[in-house]
Amino acid sequence: MTCVLAQKGGESVPGRLSQTLSGHIFSEEHHHLLSRIAWTKGWTGRVWVPVPVMELLRLPLVLGTAAPVRVTSSNGSVWVYHSSQFTVPLDAMRELWNARVRRIQAEEKDREAALLASRVAPDELPLSTNGERFDRATEECMLRRVRSHGTSSRYWATEAEAAWLYRTPFTAAYLSTPENGVVSQANELCRPVVLYNVEGTVDPSRFTELTCRRYDPVNYKGYFYKPVVALHMKALALHYNCLHEPQWITPHRAMKLGLSLIPHRKPLFLSMEVPSALVNIATTQRTRAPVPRVPPATDAGGSVRLEDDFDTSEGQYEKSLLIVPPW
Repeated sequence: MTCVLAQKGGESVPGRLSQTLSGHIFSEEHHHLLSRIAWTKGWTGRVWVPVPVMELLRLPLVLGTAAPVRVTSSNGSVWVYHSSQFTVPLDAMRELWNARVRRIQAEEKDREAALLASRVAPDELPLSTNGERFDRATEECMLRRVRSHGTSSRYWATEAEAAWLYRTPFTAAYLSTPENGVVSQANELCRPVVLYNVEGTVDPSRFTELTCRRYDPVNYKGYFYKPVVALHMKALALHYNCLHEPQWITPHRAMKLGLSLIPHRKPLFLSMEVPSALVNIATTQRTRAPVPRVPPATDAGGSVRLEDDFDTSEGQYEKSLLIVPPW
């Protein structure tokens, strides 16, 4: 599920980006938008409060304050107020939020005790297609459905995940029954989604411990790809049964390494800032000797250049796809 958060470890230092009262970091694009608005209004600080959080904590606004700002992403939109627009000081708002977190943590302990009491085995708890547990409210809804209707799988997915990511859609009959869906809203910046047990797909056996797990693909230097790119990579890795291999390289680099695609395998084509093609190394085979690497060049001062021209040009080519550490 995509939302408007920035991945920690991106090019900007997370502490300098705009964030919500709960500490979620906005993307750089949204940070620049919010910073410009705050500057024009004379507001100081980088903390913004989503309207649902404002309503949850019953935070009073300054009389006559400006309208909230709409932040839009592929996952939907959310309205946010700057912390300066409230009559309550920021420290007090944070304490209200922290008190809520403490209550949730206490409820979480009670939930664990209740699960033990209800004899729900750990290997029977509902999991997402990333192999991860859901938030408390969503998990409880799923467990209630399991107890009342029974399910043949512990994995749950959205309609889009099943159809696009796993190429294993839910049947029309299953989707037409409202009781089969569980609505989840785990984050105040993400739109609600409806999840279904994968028993309702055309092939439930497609969802296993091997296929329903996190996939964090990396390039040849070990840098992680951005979430939207990683999602496309996971889809192709599932299709070619190579989810065990996280490394992707460009076709040009594969050629220099003496590798070519296995028959009937195709590269992943992306249309980001520049058209891109990448291949998972598990879909390649060695067909010739690698191209000999040219010794590192030195500059006018005698220093050794760490990258050759190919590495430099490919680095620029991949830059828009990667989460590059700030160091």
